[in-house]
Amino acid sequence: GLVSLGDTEQKIIKVPAMVRNRYDRMVPVIAIARDAFAGNTNVTDIILPSSVEKFPEGAFAGCTALKNITVP
Repeated sequence: GLVSLGDTEQKIIKVPAMVRNRYDRMVPVIAIARDAFAGNTNVTDIILPSSVEKFPEGAFAGCTALKNITVP
């Protein structure tokens, strides 16, 4: 799953369908960690891939500028 975005000031975040894991393998993003977006005051739009099956309550807590979350 997606654990962190790192330090980003992007307003629109498009989460990729596949990411490289710590074992250097490409894997699908199927979950979002609780704190992946929490507290990001810059992001206005988040676009999730269709591979995401779940995201926990509070994953977007503190995202005061957030207007849209696109879940295909």
